Amino acid sequence: MQRAAKRVERMLDDDVGLQDIEMYIETCVHLPEGSRSALWLLAWTERDRHERRRAVGDLLARTAHDLGA
Repeated sequence: MQRAAKRVERMLDDDVGLQDIEMYIETCVHLPEGSRSALWLLAWTERDRHERRRAVGDLLARTAHDLGA
């Protein structure tokens, strides 16, 4: 977990977009779901308001698509 957290922190320092960080976190299949959620929360809290809103909009659109709405 610590290795993945350090990688996310480096990505944040390098101003990597939230979507790319999320893709990295999804590759951490060796980590329990709770740990991956914590990594995502770390990335989420470090992003600015505009990017957080965009990410939520993308998630809502994917969820609606998955539900067939």
